[in-house]
Amino acid sequence: MKRFITKRFGVSALSMEEVVGLLAAEFGLSFECRDSSFWGDYYRADLSDCGSVTVNLNDDPMYRPDTDPPEDAYFESAFPEYGVLVFVNQSVSEPDAIGNALRVADPTTTLIREDYYSEPDDES
Repeated sequence: MKRFITKRFGVSALSMEEVVGLLAAEFGLSFECRDSSFWGDYYRADLSDCGSVTVNLNDDPMYRPDTDPPEDAYFESAFPEYGVLVFVNQSVSEPDAIGNALRVADPTTTLIREDYYSEPDDES
């Protein structure tokens, strides 16, 4: 079984574009700008270990202030102070280099969530 981890970081002192520029320069990642009715504008890059990095705003583009409760304005409603969310999906064996780089650039960066999952090995 291959073991993977998804880490979600909250970043407050950098814009989405600054986070993308930092990670692209630091790790040689090539981000693609995408648009989604659910996520809004976001950026995604593939990692060499079959993982990926996704950067998006913590604002829910489908939020309607006249009908939705205030906490629905954010994807991470418990963390509205973090304007940018960074999702890192990678092998469990990989070091936390991306998280460390975010913390150096913005010391208020916080690990919001970690989720582990497994996939069967390729049977070739």
